[in-house]
Amino acid sequence: MQELTTLDKLRKNTLARIIKVQPDNDSHDDTLEQRLLAMGFVEDAMVTVAHHNWLGRDPIVVEIAQGATVALRKSEARAVCIQTLR
Repeated sequence: MQELTTLDKLRKNTLARIIKVQPDNDSHDDTLEQRLLAMGFVEDAMVTVAHHNWLGRDPIVVEIAQGATVALRKSEARAVCIQTLR
């Protein structure tokens, strides 16, 4: 079964589909959703984590199916709700 989670928890080289971008209510950055959408984190886009930083710290490197590679803080990746595919 396909699992719903957030991008910060996705394991390396696991394919996932973006369900929505939704920063938490505690976020003081009102533009986070807009910035993520502008970078290509849009609904139904396919993503994989290409690299987790050593010791699990920031940043993580994410590949978006549209051809972009983006480094995100874990707090930013937590705003992207995904469904794992494999």
